[in-house]
This record gives sequence, structure tokens and C-alpha cells, in this order.
Amino acid sequence: MTGGEDDGAMLKRAFDLHTAGDFAAALAIYEELLEEAPNHPDALRLAASAKRSAGDLAGALALFERLTAEESVQAEVWFNYGNALADAGRFADSIAAYQKAIAGGNGTAEVYANLGIAEVGGGDHHAAIAAYHTALGLDPRHKTAMHNLGNALVEAGDLGGAIDILRRTVAVYPDLAEARYNLALALLGNSHFAAGFRHYEWRWRTEKFPARPRHTEVADWDGRPYPGKTLLVHAEQGLGDTIQFVKLLPLARSLGGRLVLQVPD
Repeated sequence: MTGGEDDGAMLKRAFDLHTAGDFAAALAIYEELLEEAPNHPDALRLAASAKRSAGDLAGALALFERLTAEESVQAEVWFNYGNALADAGRFADSIAAYQKAIAGGNGTAEVYANLGIAEVGGGDHHAAIAAYHTALGLDPRHKTAMHNLGNALVEAGDLGGAIDILRRTVAVYPDLAEARYNLALALLGNSHFAAGFRHYEWRWRTEKFPARPRHTEVADWDGRPYPGKTLLVHAEQGLGDTIQFVKLLPLARSLGGRLVLQVPD
């Protein structure tokens, strides 16, 4: 112990550092506590969480394995262990951990939403849909469950159902770019082109969209005639999309003056 500080005070100091994002400093205190009491449940649980947040997934899993080896395991521990297992791509183990959390009394919307994510990771979209529906029964506005239910319904072939839930999602969370983007894909897949391409403009705001905006120094074309002006049309994603849509250039050219096409060599 540092300067006669008891373990409760040390744990609070570590937790304050942990919640402030200083994982290294928090872990130093957790590890000091574990040197004195190797099975200290709170220090183990919080150290596992801090290691996961710091990117040390293997270290987090090792601590969770120690925690879950005990006879009495809190439902919250199973939930957090399930999250770490899902991060590691161990979806079957993650599903089992979430089910133990639920059996232990932690049947919250968050647990069911994360169970749905693990089910998708394991390839069972129908089980994921059931989990997301359960989450929404507990919390009808749960953001993750709403959005991911739409994606799972797409994968299950229910485009109509996906469009319905994704429309509800963007009505509740209008700035959720990923939901707008996935709604666009569902609409386009269901031949709703005008609405689909309107929502598709949100692709630039999504975190994992593969392309980045280019030529941002000039205004976007709004589709109106442009006599006496130059329209720059450029490839954005793959060659397949470029070949698919380049056939529309004569239509665009018919609305104005000069047209410049920029594509990969």
C-alpha cells in the first residue's frame, strides 16, 4: 500500500484515473492491489476493463478468465467478458458469456444488443434479429439495436423490414450517418432510387467509408442544367461502379456545357 493508503482508497484513486482515460496509471494501482491480494475481485474486474480499453486484449482476457474461474461470478463480469471475447472474434464464446450474464440477471437492452452483434459475427442473422427485437422490447430507442436490426434484416433478405426499422432509426437519430448510409443501401437494393441516392450522400460522414471526398474546393452539382459551365465527373469507388455509371455521361452532358471525366488510368 502507498503511504498507508487502504485498498478502498487506492481502488477509488485508480478508478478515477481509469474513467479519466489514464489507463496506464490506473493499471499500475490495480496491479499493486493484485500483488497484495491476487484474487481481489474489484481490482481484477477493473484491471481487465482498463486493459481492454488500453488495447491489451490478451491481457484483458487473461484477467477475465481468472475472474470467471471462481464459483460465484457477477453477471456484469460475464457481460464484460463477452465484450472482450467479441473484440477477439471469439463469437461462440462471447455468445455463451452473454447468455450467462442474462441467466445471472443482467438481461438489459445493452446485453441483448451486444448478443445480437456476436450472433452476427457468428453468422446467425436470425438469432441476431431475435436478440435485437428483445433489446428493443426493453428499450424501444436503443440506438445499437435499432440500427443493427436493420442491417441484420438486410442480410436475412428482408429489405422491406430493414427499410422500416432504418427509417425509424434515422427519425430518432437524424445525425447517425451509418444508419443513413445503410438505409440508402437498403433503399437502392429495393429500387427506391431517388430516396436511396438522397440518403447515400451521408456516406462521406461514415467512419469506415473507403473513399474520401475530393475536389471539395468546387461546389457539388445539384443536377440542374449548367450551360456555359464545366462539370467535373470523377470516379469515386471501384471500377465496377465506374463502368456501371459512366453510361449516364451523355445524359449529364446534355444538360450543359463542357464535361470532364476523371477516372483511374
